[in-house]
Amino acid sequence: MLAAVGETDFAALTRLNRHAPAMWFAAYRYKLEREAPGRGLTEEALGGYNDLRDRLHLVLHYHFSDDAKESPRLRAVTRSRDHQVLANHLRYLAELAIERADALAHDRKLDPKDVQRALAASTEIRLARGAKEVPDVRWLDRAAVLWTLVQRDYAELANIGRFLLRGRPEEARRRFPSLVRSGGRRSDDVVEAPDDEATDDEATNDPPANDAAKAEAPGTPAAAAKPAVVKATEAATKPRRAKSARRR
Repeated sequence: MLAAVGETDFAALTRLNRHAPAMWFAAYRYKLEREAPGRGLTEEALGGYNDLRDRLHLVLHYHFSDDAKESPRLRAVTRSRDHQVLANHLRYLAELAIERADALAHDRKLDPKDVQRALAASTEIRLARGAKEVPDVRWLDRAAVLWTLVQRDYAELANIGRFLLRGRPEEARRRFPSLVRSGGRRSDDVVEAPDDEATDDEATNDPPANDAAKAEAPGTPAAAAKPAVVKATEAATKPRRAKSARRR
């Protein structure tokens, strides 16, 4: 009936069944990606990577030392203690060899396997330095987008459920809890939201219930601990007490 009169969109249930598991999976993959430890490099491995760079550089410098574009870049390829520089040199030399494969086709001093080894070595060095090989769209980005969709559709269904159970507010809150608790803590029975997303209160621009108590400057420690409802009640009763005093 609600859908028939345009008051709700029950397609949100279908979307929620699709997006919620996908969001959980994206958040799980991001957790694994974030917690993956870096891998160390041995001196032996680094020595091999340096030798590989020297072999590729020797061949490519022979062919392209007079090239206006590549000559300055080839001269910059020198030995360095910086592992990131080594990784960048290996990737540059490998990509140059692939790009100019026609000019290098008949050079027997170039081993095609060295080109693939250089690409793999560059990636290995980057991973050892703590970098993560991720696609253009990160798992965190996927989780954030899905969280936005899930939050919107869940709010739609929760509003319907709370309306139907308006005569039993406790049951409505139990069946349709907030995805995020006030104060930013997530509910125990829902998927963890990405860290950079807003809470339900922030998304709806509704201030939390205890903001009034925080805004009011307390006179004593006991007054600071009073809820906003108690303070409002005391304020409402003060005029009555004043009138009673005047009558006496």
